[in-house]
Amino acid sequence: MKQIKRFLSFWMVLLVLAAFLGIGLAPARADCTPTSHVIQPGETLSALAAQFDTTVDLLATANGLANVNDIEAGQTLRIVCPGAVTTLSNCSAQTHIVQPGETLYSIALQYHVSAEQLMALNDLKDPNLIQAGAKLFVVPCLPVEALTRAALLLSRVGAITPPLPGGAAIAPGRQPGPYDVALQAAQSIGVHQMSLYPPVVAQGGTAWLHIATTKPLSVTVRIAGRPLQILVRGDDLFCLVPMHALAKVGLHWIDVQMADGQGKQLALRWPLPVRAGGYIHQTITIPPGRQALLDPAVVKEEIAQLATIWAQSSGPPLWQGVWRKPFDGNWPPTSPFGARRVYVGGAGLTGFHSGQDFALPAGTPVLAPADGIVLYAGPLHVRGNVVILSHGAGVASGYWHLSRVDVVKGEMVRGGQQIALSGNTGLSTGAHLHWETRVDGIAVTPWQWLQPAWAAASIAPLQARSEP
Repeated sequence: MKQIKRFLSFWMVLLVLAAFLGIGLAPARADCTPTSHVIQPGETLSALAAQFDTTVDLLATANGLANVNDIEAGQTLRIVCPGAVTTLSNCSAQTHIVQPGETLYSIALQYHVSAEQLMALNDLKDPNLIQAGAKLFVVPCLPVEALTRAALLLSRVGAITPPLPGGAAIAPGRQPGPYDVALQAAQSIGVHQMSLYPPVVAQGGTAWLHIATTKPLSVTVRIAGRPLQILVRGDDLFCLVPMHALAKVGLHWIDVQMADGQGKQLALRWPLPVRAGGYIHQTITIPPGRQALLDPAVVKEEIAQLATIWAQSSGPPLWQGVWRKPFDGNWPPTSPFGARRVYVGGAGLTGFHSGQDFALPAGTPVLAPADGIVLYAGPLHVRGNVVILSHGAGVASGYWHLSRVDVVKGEMVRGGQQIALSGNTGLSTGAHLHWETRVDGIAVTPWQWLQPAWAAASIAPLQARSEP
């Protein structure tokens, strides 16, 4: 009970701060009503924005769409109106009694929150294990931007402390310019600029941390204690910051430690707000002849094998700038990255879709999206015939269910080069291409790598830094 009271008190502080900052209090437009909508065949995001008198950007942001064309029939969209992200009245803490037939996802939709938020708030390990009559705590979410600004103020007054070992631990200061204090301290050691793009990352997304230095510095960057590889371009340092598709929604911290040649040290934390990915939920029925591939022992063994392969993606970056799709033509996307899945048949499994599927007929050429080195080329039990490419700097890509493999391990390939033919092998319900992208072994959405704005930070050649 004390933990619940502390949690509710924390949210009340955030609500007061939101009111103080003027967040989420703008009235809704009279001709737009917040609701949800199930996408019908042929509908587009732009058409839906016009229909509900909102904007494509708001719909994409509210539903975690990295690509505005990445919607499919049957998907449920949250409709958000301009100027009415949330209100104080629907952000008050409350409880919900689970009714017969309700699911965690239907309850989340009712309160305009994510299922992941409900799981975290109620300490649920399995979203499918809720019973009628159970009491759930429900706190409709403030926008992540509001949570970030409030958390920055709390960090300034010490309610959230960001200590780091060694150096002078600091947190961003008061507004305007919430990062001014951090930047001033960083400039004192030889940093000209620090920035994060995008400033808010979705579950399963990747951010660029950019540090521009005025002199040589020893820099280490970590998130959740895990070191990130530092890339250099002249005097600029870059880090790819991958966020797991199941990461907790809210504020995460990037830990940065710096030292110059004169023994001066600095440690600071840079905020990384994470918003819900808005991923759909799918039930996949596996044909009887392939249900043995759902054996947990088989799945576990293959995941361990893949982990050793992803870990081999090291060395200097081999790509430059924006990637291309791994095929020619306009084959449509089907099952999206991040979809929460339940597999029916055999032992059955639950998880999330770690790649993006495309409706390629069997025998369609599969192309490398960027330069890389072949880490693996051959069969796997669950994923069928497979090609895995290393693009350097911890970045790798994989291609599943192939009918033919056209490269060999260790081969250097160029962007646009044919590496395989699509197919229907392994745990597949029909011919298609599964395209997977990994950063430091973490599955991230491939769509970002196709976006020029996101890739702009790496258009000029990057190099891997030799020192830690």
